[in-house]
This record gives sequence, structure tokens and C-alpha cells, in this order.
Amino acid sequence: MISNSHIQQYAERFGTPLYIYDGAAIETACTQLRDLLGEGVETVYSIKANPNLDVCRLILGQGLGAEVASAGELAIALRAGALASRVIAAGPAKSKDDLRGYVGRGVWLINVESWNELERLSHAAREAGRRVVVALRINPLHADSGARIRMSGKASPFGIDEEALWDRLGDYDDLGGVEIGAISVYFGTAILDAARIIENSRKVADLARRLAHRLGRPLQAVNFGGGFGVPFSDAEEPLDIEQAARGIARICAELRADNFFRTTRFIVESGRYLVATAGRFVCRVQDVKVSRGRHFVIVDGGIHHNLAASPLLRFDRKSPRIRLIGRGHESSEFTTDIVGPLCTTLDCLARDVRVRRPEIGDLVVFENAGAYGLSMSPLLFLSHDVPGEVLVMPSGGLFIRRRRKSVDLLGISDFVETT
Repeated sequence: MISNSHIQQYAERFGTPLYIYDGAAIETACTQLRDLLGEGVETVYSIKANPNLDVCRLILGQGLGAEVASAGELAIALRAGALASRVIAAGPAKSKDDLRGYVGRGVWLINVESWNELERLSHAAREAGRRVVVALRINPLHADSGARIRMSGKASPFGIDEEALWDRLGDYDDLGGVEIGAISVYFGTAILDAARIIENSRKVADLARRLAHRLGRPLQAVNFGGGFGVPFSDAEEPLDIEQAARGIARICAELRADNFFRTTRFIVESGRYLVATAGRFVCRVQDVKVSRGRHFVIVDGGIHHNLAASPLLRFDRKSPRIRLIGRGHESSEFTTDIVGPLCTTLDCLARDVRVRRPEIGDLVVFENAGAYGLSMSPLLFLSHDVPGEVLVMPSGGLFIRRRRKSVDLLGISDFVETT
């Protein structure tokens, strides 16, 4: 647990707004999930959750593989120490260059989201003189998954519809350069109900059995997805991760009894669960005001730095977990909006939240900010500085990504003469 005094020190040293990540908490989450799932299930880290290079290096150092959704994320994963033999490439709209890159780098497993993409991957593999393992991403017919953001069981750009799979499977099983050898299903994200996660995993197992028996050969991998959630407000109960993980492990053990799955690699993805609670987004109070009876605390960080905190995107619209550090921490509570520096009414980080009345210069700390924070935010809007990031290692050392000027990110244009 990073103390208030340490947060104050980092804010003074590196400026605000600032992201702070607790390396010990990340290590604990990785170890817990890996141990609960057991040796028969591999865990891969979804780079999209937090692509900070030092965070990725810490997680991959715990023995996890990597799930990437772009060529850029692949570069981060490899630079952070991932082995291509333990990388899964996902995401819709993979370009020809993306596919060539995945094939050329020797990525172990490539998810395909459509028959068209499978044909493009076949071309890229044959062009490189290679044969690659393909995971068909399936969009299940029914999926009451318990996910806050559903990605399956409805009309979706993700995956091949289950009902459209079986009749066309034979048309693509003999494509050159590719082997349909795996299945991937991702029901959705931020699930807090362990029973739903287990039910979702059982549906994946059923689909995997059907696919293997239809192909008439063992599957090399079954990717159960993940979707492990964390509470973002005090009104939510945390996921029973032990129940969820042990349930998945039991399903994998049952699958292993089938000859088609004796040597299959079972995969679980996790991003949010591993890093969200380890992160804090720290802002400094610039003003406290009242406008026609409504209170506003104005801070130096906004939705362009932490878009996920916005009530517009929050799944439940409940107040986020907030900590106040400073002279106002002993004052009486009041109801206020916490807003940022942008020239738009959309720039609200918390609405109608109960906090101690802060003073100008105090720190407002948003908890559970380790996932989908900085990298998901529109950083260049209004050209404010990009917040720094500090990873506090279990040893006490710091990895620092310092504040950057937006003008440096915008760069300098090249003028090209036209003919």
C-alpha cells in the first residue's frame, strides 16, 4: 500500500497530474491468479490494460504471456521481454502489414475475426513460407455473461458468429499457410460474478469440444478469455477470484480427459484485474467554487488524462473511490462535482461525490486507476502536458516516465512539394 506521505512526495517531485502504480500489488495479483488457476492453465497479460513498458516488464517477469491487439503492442511486449512463442495477437481490422508482422515475428497464436481475415492471413503466411496456428474467435449465439461491456452474444464486429461457423468451416480448413488449431471466445469485460465467469468458461469448453470433433483433430489451444472485474466504487462487491479461477481450472481438467485435449494449452487473459487496483491518478486542487448552489472542485487533471474516470464511461455511474490528501482532510464532508481543466462540460471526473471539503493545493487521488487510464485518454486535447507515471517497485525503487509536452507529441510537419 502506497502511503499518503509517499503520494505527496511523488506529487511534489514529479508534478501533477500523475499516475502512480504499486509494483508489489501487481506482483501479488499476478502470483495469486497464476497459483489459483494452477499449472494446467496459462495466464496472458492483455497489454491494452496498461502498456507502460515497466509495468509490462514487471508482469511478464512473473511468468505470464502477452495478448496484443496491434503491431505497437507487439513491439512493447517483445521489448518488455515477452517470447513470441507466448504471444497471442488479437483484435479486428488487422491490416496486411499487421498480419505480415505477426507472421514474421513468429507470434504463436493469431486470432482471426472473420473469414476474410483468415484468407488474408493465409496469404501472408504463404508469402513468408510459413505455417501459422490460427484461433477462430467465435461470437456465441447466446451470452448472458454478466459483463458490464458485452462483446459477444449479440451482433458484433468481433469474431465469427457461432451459427455461421459450422457450415463454412470445411471451406477454409485446407487453406495454405494456416492451421485452424484453436478457439477464442471473449464474452465481455469487468465481470464481478464468479458464477457467471464459470458459466461462460463452460460454454467455451462446449464450443471447443464441438470444434475439435468437427475438425477431427486435437486443438492446440483454447482461449477462455477472461473479463475478471474489480470494484470501482464502495457500493460494489469484489469478485471472488478464488471461486472463479478454481472453477476454470476444474473445467480445464474435465476437458483434458478428452483425447482431443490431452496436450492442449488452456489460456486465460487478464488485464484489468492485474493492474487496476494497483494504480492511482493524482491531481492537485486548483479551485473550489459554488455556482448557483452547486459545488465544484477544479483539479489539474481531466478526462484527457483519465477518460475512464468520466461518468460518461463509467459502467454503473456510481461515485469512484477517491482519497483526499492535504489540509482539508479534516474538514466536513460536502457533495460536489470534481472537474478538470478542459473547456468543455464533459470534463467531469466525479459527479455528486461526497468528500471532505478540500483546500486549494490539496491532492485528490482517484483509486483503481491502473487500467485503461493514460493510454485510453485523448491526451492531445487542449495541448496540456502529458502526465508522468511512476512505478513503485517492491524493492522501493522507482521507474519514472516523466511528464511530456504535447507539442513534442504533435511533432513537426514535413512540407512536400506537389507536381
